[in-house]
Amino acid sequence: MYFQVKIQGFKNAIEMCLSSLANIKGLPSIITQSIENKPNKVELIKEITRSLVGLSPNTSMPLFVELMIQVNAFIPSEQAKEWRSELKNLHAELTRLLGTNGVLFLPTYHKTANFFNGSSFLNISGVLFMLLFNVLGFPATHVPMGLDRKGLPVGFQVVAAPYMDKLCLQVAAELEGAFGGWVQPQES
Repeated sequence: MYFQVKIQGFKNAIEMCLSSLANIKGLPSIITQSIENKPNKVELIKEITRSLVGLSPNTSMPLFVELMIQVNAFIPSEQAKEWRSELKNLHAELTRLLGTNGVLFLPTYHKTANFFNGSSFLNISGVLFMLLFNVLGFPATHVPMGLDRKGLPVGFQVVAAPYMDKLCLQVAAELEGAFGGWVQPQES
């Protein structure tokens, strides 16, 4: 049996996730993997600029996320508390909804893969569903569905309640088998 649900908590998902990530104390840098060598905000902005014009060994998205964490995502502390409270409510709502045998089917990304050209920097909302379930602590598994008409990979994700990893993986494996699964990308 399946049914479609509308979950109100998704509407502020980016703010909730950024508030939660920015609240983690002692988080190692995404760039250096150490707390001692964290780049400061000015260095990050310079490195983001270099990455946008192809002069950095780093891609722009991790640099941008690092900056967002350092500036608390530009979210005032009182508002951040509200977003984190809303995130807890969403966690409870989804846990209740999914129970021990429910799964959600959601996009993994908002469009098919794109060749690296820096455009992902402008598409931060594209990582919403991946980010949300990582922050919530829900198991999620990508199900490859093959290739689009341009030969790029497409798929969706299966999400289950916390500690229901086995269910999530079993459903994903069944769907991958039914839809053909991973396909070798074409040479360009």
